[in-house]
Amino acid sequence: MIKCKNISKSYNGKDILNNISFFINEKDKIGIIGYNGVGKTTLLRIISGEEETDTGEILREENILIGYFKQEFTIHEENYDIESFIKKYIGIDVLEARLHEIENEMGDDQNKIDEYCNIQNEYIRLDGYNISYKLEQVLSGLGLNQEIKSKKIKELSGGEKEKVMLAAVLRKGTDLLILDEPTNNLDLKSIEWLEKYLKEIQCPIMIVSHDRKFLDDVVTKIVEIDYFTRDLIEYPGNYSEYKKFKQQQEESELKRYQEQQEKIGDLKKSINQKKEWAQKGNKQEVPDKDKYTRGYLRNRSQTLASNAKKIENQISQMEIMDRPKIKNKLHIEITNSKKEGNTDIIAKDLVSGYDNGFKTVPINLHIKYGERIVITGDNGSGKSTFLKTLIGEQKQIEGQTYIGNGIKIGYISQDTKEENNESIEEYVKNSLKNQKIDNSSIIYTVLNQFNFDYEERTKKYSILSPGERTRLKLAIFSLEDINTLILDEPTNHLDIKYQIQIMKLVKETKKTILAVIHDMNIASSYCNYIYALKDGKVYYQGSPEEIFTKEKIKNIFDVEADVLIHPKNKKPLIVF
Repeated sequence: MIKCKNISKSYNGKDILNNISFFINEKDKIGIIGYNGVGKTTLLRIISGEEETDTGEILREENILIGYFKQEFTIHEENYDIESFIKKYIGIDVLEARLHEIENEMGDDQNKIDEYCNIQNEYIRLDGYNISYKLEQVLSGLGLNQEIKSKKIKELSGGEKEKVMLAAVLRKGTDLLILDEPTNNLDLKSIEWLEKYLKEIQCPIMIVSHDRKFLDDVVTKIVEIDYFTRDLIEYPGNYSEYKKFKQQQEESELKRYQEQQEKIGDLKKSINQKKEWAQKGNKQEVPDKDKYTRGYLRNRSQTLASNAKKIENQISQMEIMDRPKIKNKLHIEITNSKKEGNTDIIAKDLVSGYDNGFKTVPINLHIKYGERIVITGDNGSGKSTFLKTLIGEQKQIEGQTYIGNGIKIGYISQDTKEENNESIEEYVKNSLKNQKIDNSSIIYTVLNQFNFDYEERTKKYSILSPGERTRLKLAIFSLEDINTLILDEPTNHLDIKYQIQIMKLVKETKKTILAVIHDMNIASSYCNYIYALKDGKVYYQGSPEEIFTKEKIKNIFDVEADVLIHPKNKKPLIVF
């Protein structure tokens, strides 16, 4: 279906993809994984045709219909209703309009008849006659009810817009689906539906995702972009099978390397011993009259030296293994600030939303210094809107907010995209509010802790992946005197290893944490108090043990789940 041959791509002289070749077959369901910044999104953009390669070629079947869901997207048709927008995205709206025009014009005009037939064939190819019915199925599956479907795009929440965009892509990509982090902002019921949908459809799929369960449930092949070589390595099976194979492979390579090093060490020890014995034999004093002993020692020393030389030649002819490369572990550490002044955050009867659109029910909360609070709920429940209103990023409709005079906030939005052509180093220096930090070595040390090495510091902010931007924001926070972190879906876009590190930071820091998180298991494991929102109001609030019960999960997310006890942290473990 699609053949990629010797693809290479670089930005600002830095290799992103290196001489990549692979096939996409008709039944492939491929999960693409790798560290943030290795080129996963770049690869998807190239395959979709949105970006050109530096070298190599992409061979696609003629007239192939590709649906490409981007990590970051903008819907310009804000005044459209949902169905009208999707028809425009697919290209059906123009065809429908022209078919109606020709129907009123053609009569016995053969040219008009031919044009009508050609347009109709394209309309059929795009499944235009079934669009409303099939679109209804997809929208309902993604949790967009009749009330939402009647709204304009501009009236939707961020999560609802994402569902609309995903629905448009699913309906368009009848030959190939390319999905870049499709579950980032989806609620649980929508993810559950999407998993089933993707398993049942017949067209090939390429998915970039850091959701381990999602990859396990959907894909049949894992493709990893190697951090060091920027080449592709294919593994059969789902993510869990890949992890098992990868671990065995790494352990085997390390063992072979260690065994070879031990062998080389033994050989070098033998060389040194023989050379030492040879030198002692040459230096040993023997009476002039004892010619036999002198000759024996000389011959023995020559033999030992010759044997040492042979062993050195043996080592030189060996194919010496390089030590298996392992990427540096992310070392996130944000210094705990001293509590100064009043550090409470209070919302009293706070109504957030839009004057002529969605509004929350009055919400009350009181966050004290050092608490780890999670706001969770399904899409459209008002989580992000409430967060922005609380910290003054969005105007409140009613109620009051109070931010203590001792609070110093670091805020990371879901949307980290900025039009900024500064290098990473320049961006950090210009973003620092603490002007006392002018020591480049301190900045370099922190950037290295967040896995931005010397070469990466020259990368432009504009070409960073969303995951890299999140890491960079956290690096800046570690240089600032911040005591409160406000995080809107902090694990979105981050690869799996970074997700664990970020949430470990959330758990261990003495700072105040307020985070929007849709992953209930992450919320359960790392936070101590939950606000669960639905339909713009707080349905439940309390500890993870109080909130994450089978009944309450059903009420909030409308999904069936079993609640177990995590064997390590003893927190609720939600299983679907």
